[in-house]
Amino acid sequence: MIFSNCIKNLERRFAEIKADNPREAAEVAFAIATHYRNTNPEKSKQFVVKCLDLLRLCGTENSEECACANVCICNITLPDFLHEGVVASHFPEFEIPIPVQS
Repeated sequence: MIFSNCIKNLERRFAEIKADNPREAAEVAFAIATHYRNTNPEKSKQFVVKCLDLLRLCGTENSEECACANVCICNITLPDFLHEGVVASHFPEFEIPIPVQS
């Protein structure tokens, strides 16, 4: 029950910060998607898409832009770096094409 409240709070936090802090919101969306992965795959995919949209918005050109500010969100450990390729490899079931760096 406590974990469930945590995720509800995260969803609320995501809605509050997505416009003003897309980088943090992407991290929150990744955590929410990871949480829902096994219990609600459709909701997980929705948050994966939101995460990717936000990452594209805020940029992932260099390691500073990709570095996660949070280590753990609601008992979900985040990767050291978060970019489209990491999201695609973390959620292979959604068949997200991994972007090719040129």
